[in-house]
Amino acid sequence: MRNRKQARVTRVLAIMLLGTLVNAANAQTAGALFTRGQRVATLRSGVGYAFDNTYLIVGGGLGFYPLDGLNVMLDFEYWGGASPTIYRITPQLNYIFQKVQTVKPYVGTYYRYSSYEGLDDVNSVGLRAGAGVVRGRTLVGLGVVYDVALDAETSQHEDHSTVYPEVFVSIGF
Repeated sequence: MRNRKQARVTRVLAIMLLGTLVNAANAQTAGALFTRGQRVATLRSGVGYAFDNTYLIVGGGLGFYPLDGLNVMLDFEYWGGASPTIYRITPQLNYIFQKVQTVKPYVGTYYRYSSYEGLDDVNSVGLRAGAGVVRGRTLVGLGVVYDVALDAETSQHEDHSTVYPEVFVSIGF
């Protein structure tokens, strides 16, 4: 049952990524996306799994580039449609290798505060890495995230760590 759910989610994510790439290809070029002083906004929508439940995830974030390639972000996520409701706040630091021509590799780190309705809150830290394609002012990326719960005695993760894929769209302004 869970493998069918994961396959369905993978198909949905692939369709979303394809649609995003088509839309991103139509964006107009408007300067360097990863240079000092640039601002960025992200919107997030998808499906996630926790507590043997399927959740609808909605979120977004704002950030800026204090240095070329270095991105400072603050993200928020709401996980709804199942119990317990989950809220996540994630300050993060990412570096995008902007001098690479076609595909832009990235690495990053973050701290995450997760609030679970009716359960103990969890603090975690993580690492991410992947690559993205730029079209105009839009970055579409695919990567992997490694998350480790710091509150081992109250963690909602069974083994206190998890690895998962990420797909994202980031628009500079």
